[in-house]
Amino acid sequence: MSNFQTSAYIAKAKADSLRQLLDARQYQLLKFNDTQKGFVLRTSESSKYQLQRDLQVFAIAYGEALKNVEYADFILKSTTPFFQVIDPPIGPIKPAGESKKKALLIGILLGGFLGIGFIVGRKVFRTAMQG
Repeated sequence: MSNFQTSAYIAKAKADSLRQLLDARQYQLLKFNDTQKGFVLRTSESSKYQLQRDLQVFAIAYGEALKNVEYADFILKSTTPFFQVIDPPIGPIKPAGESKKKALLIGILLGGFLGIGFIVGRKVFRTAMQG
């Protein structure tokens, strides 16, 4: 897993935890409003304001976290892979075998030249030694 994928995973986990906190604060505020039934004392309104403030802060933080998750997702989908194939592997190169007819012809010619050279050289050597 690449470093950026890890960052994207962490951003998603943080967004999920912020969503849970946002839902919990929203539930607490609704529960507070239900228990007061319009008979709110000024001293108990501080709890209500604190819950509303927490709710706004978590909503903003959750929005930013979602933006980061979407940005990370976009970057991951638009970048090239970490490992790219530069040159794909190729199999072993098969040796180019010469035809048997060609090899036989070359062998006969070389053998003939060597044989003729040996016979001519022996004849020259013998005549030089006799005379």
